[in-house]
Amino acid sequence: MPETTTFSDCSACCPPADCTSAGCSICPTRPRRYRLTISGVSTETAGACGDPCDSWNGTFDLICSDTEAGTFECYWVSERILDPYCLGRPTVFKLAYNGVNNLNLNACLTDAEGDPSECFTILAQWRKASADWDCLGSNDMNLTLDNTQCQGWPATVTLTPV
Repeated sequence: MPETTTFSDCSACCPPADCTSAGCSICPTRPRRYRLTISGVSTETAGACGDPCDSWNGTFDLICSDTEAGTFECYWVSERILDPYCLGRPTVFKLAYNGVNNLNLNACLTDAEGDPSECFTILAQWRKASADWDCLGSNDMNLTLDNTQCQGWPATVTLTPV
């Protein structure tokens, strides 16, 4: 099995200023990080873990990572949000290009190890057409899916290179 660069160690794929991976056709040169700020997400009723949806509020840096063979050409992922749902599974924000026509930003529940390449449950998704994507600029993305477990997901989010 080939060794891959994980989302927490991007040094092999990301020079200090930007990423230059041949596997990302939409952005051959792309920012090392995008910054995302979310607010207003909550649940109607707090459970045993308190308000798990509140953990989605804040400012998050999504770091470029290696290409994901067979699924996405390129992606960026946030640091893990540790198990807000008491399920033994961390959550992450993941921005990915599908290699065809869209970039999707997912708020997702990962596997038990926190592997960002697997989104077992997508709690919210924002989308932007790849033809409109500005690789080195700010991008507004529109909400296309929200799971009823959390409410108050913003209708639009902005990703800004940092």
